[in-house]
Amino acid sequence: MPAAVAHLIWLLSSVTIVFLATEWIAGKKKDQLLLSRKILHIWTGAMILIALLDQEIPLSYLLLIGTIVTVLSLIAFVYRWLNIDEQLSKREPGLFYFALSFTILILIWGESSRDLIALSFWLIVLADPAATLFGRRAGCRFTTGPVNKSLWGSLVFFLINFLGLLLWVGLKGMVQLSPAYLILSIFSIVLFATSVEWISPWGTDNVFVPVLTAPVIHLLLFHFSVDILLFHGWAWLLGGTFVLLTFKKEMLSSDGALVALILAVLLFTLGGWEAAVPILFFFFSSAIMGRINRISDHREIKEAKGRKRDLLQVFSNGGVAALILALGQSSLVEMNLAYLVFLAVMAGSTADTWATEIGTMFRGGTYSILSWRKVPVGLSGGVSIPGSLAAFLGAWSIGLLAMALGWIAWKWVWIIGILGFISALIDSLMGKFLQFRWKEGRTWREDKPPSAISDYTGYRWMTNDMVNLLSGLFTGLLAFLLLI
Repeated sequence: MPAAVAHLIWLLSSVTIVFLATEWIAGKKKDQLLLSRKILHIWTGAMILIALLDQEIPLSYLLLIGTIVTVLSLIAFVYRWLNIDEQLSKREPGLFYFALSFTILILIWGESSRDLIALSFWLIVLADPAATLFGRRAGCRFTTGPVNKSLWGSLVFFLINFLGLLLWVGLKGMVQLSPAYLILSIFSIVLFATSVEWISPWGTDNVFVPVLTAPVIHLLLFHFSVDILLFHGWAWLLGGTFVLLTFKKEMLSSDGALVALILAVLLFTLGGWEAAVPILFFFFSSAIMGRINRISDHREIKEAKGRKRDLLQVFSNGGVAALILALGQSSLVEMNLAYLVFLAVMAGSTADTWATEIGTMFRGGTYSILSWRKVPVGLSGGVSIPGSLAAFLGAWSIGLLAMALGWIAWKWVWIIGILGFISALIDSLMGKFLQFRWKEGRTWREDKPPSAISDYTGYRWMTNDMVNLLSGLFTGLLAFLLLI
């Protein structure tokens, strides 16, 4: 143990020195800001990898350090303490994301998966800063929604990670695979990681790339089978076909289509058809109702977005479900439990979407969920009899579908149905008290307001997508507590 402490002190001291140096450079030489950030990124990542590979250092120590750094870096970003964050034209809490991803990986996978954690974290240590620096020089940028990436930068990201993983896994002999299967597995892993990096906005790739790719590495390397590799390939083919069709039908925006593809591949790979069918049912049933609703839309408020589902809308409905199935692959949660929680979250998403579409399809009265005063049709926090019936049916549809296909027993159907309906109620309550909306004349709006407004409710950052995401997280937590 004394040796472990000595190693940690040395690693932390080196990171502290580099941090202070780059922070000084960022404050004095603004033109060197990006380079300073990337030097700190690479050095800190390298020290973390060394700590992970040092078997004498318990992961509990690293978890504690990661948690402390995560909290401190978030506080520093909020209060603008760091030159590295403050000098940017577009502020991004890069240090916070970096520490958060490291902490999440250790928390989920634990002591028995040090190699998996190290491989997952490696994906952002060298390739991410190299992609940023090269991409800014090479150009050929792609912009859709909040995403702005360089094609050449993503190619650099892919090549560095492919060669790095191939050499690391091959030379260390981590897995017993033939060269052909090893190359195919690593190619599939890095292709997925590059896709996640491509679509992650606002610097969140430092979190999403390692956290979402870890379960894929777990399956394709450490629990490899030809069937898993083939199914992963089919996931790309079927998921790509599905997303292309829905994009052509204008059900998805371009950035929404990319996120949908990543989530489809992840869900297909982690959960098979048991996960794919509920997701497809939710999406197609919601899309059909939305199309019908276009013909007779009686909303009395102006929405923030159109009918195409964009990046944030797709992630807010599918991201929590993917995270739950990823937990099912770890030692933290059993897969059977994770699958039931997954169904509960999907039941909540289905209930909320059906309630919205059916509730706004009819001209019946819409009332505040608490005061029961009449409110405009489509207003967040409003409920109606048709919408409530739709929420009830949508919540039960997911469990009944899974039972009909022989994947769960009847005793779980009613629990999933109740949790799904509760999720829709939570969504309405959050919409009533927290979601941002502002008034223009007599019309309530939920889109982005002008700079100066006086008549509004809720918090500016609490959009409908954020409400959906938080209600999904709450439903998942509640389901874990009830089903554990």
